[in-house]
Amino acid sequence: MSTDTASPDPALREALGRCQVYADLAQGFAYPTAQTLAWLDQRHSGAPGRLERSLREARRAAAAAGLENLQRSFMRVFDPRNAPFPLEAENRPEYAQQRTSLLSDVMAFYRAFGVIPDRQRPDHLCCELEFLHVLSLKEARARRAGQDERADICADARRKFLAEHLRPWVSAVVKMVRARAHRKDDGFYLKLVQCLQVMMEEERESAA
Repeated sequence: MSTDTASPDPALREALGRCQVYADLAQGFAYPTAQTLAWLDQRHSGAPGRLERSLREARRAAAAAGLENLQRSFMRVFDPRNAPFPLEAENRPEYAQQRTSLLSDVMAFYRAFGVIPDRQRPDHLCCELEFLHVLSLKEARARRAGQDERADICADARRKFLAEHLRPWVSAVVKMVRARAHRKDDGFYLKLVQCLQVMMEEERESAA
């Protein structure tokens, strides 16, 4: 990827940068392991200024916490026993009576691009972020191959998925994390939701 991030094609550079940011976010919101710390330690997203600074601060907070503290922090912030949970259907009151419809729509997006969640519910935050990573990766590969029509299909799907699924409940995720996190002990997750907010702002601006 190092050669492509220097590509003269701005659309390819943007797709690659976006791909890496979504990979970082998906990894960051998953239960932390030694691989998580290794991943974050070696990553450089190539994202524009404010977003890269936010990601760098999150990586530093993870390294400073260490694995055991990070795992305790995760369980405190994303308590699997007590709501709210990082699930789209649980955070969109308008779908309280139509949860099956929402999940079916999310899965339709996934199947259209060959994605099958294997560990989490399809509307889990990590799954939705990983899907956006996959779409961005597919777009980058298509642009690299000169397949502009296929790349545009991936880009359009990303924008539609953001508008219909992830973006409407990001504020609920941010509120949940900030309500549960201790400023001193849970700095990584406070920084991570800040990164998520900045990324959604970047996406909104690029779509305008």
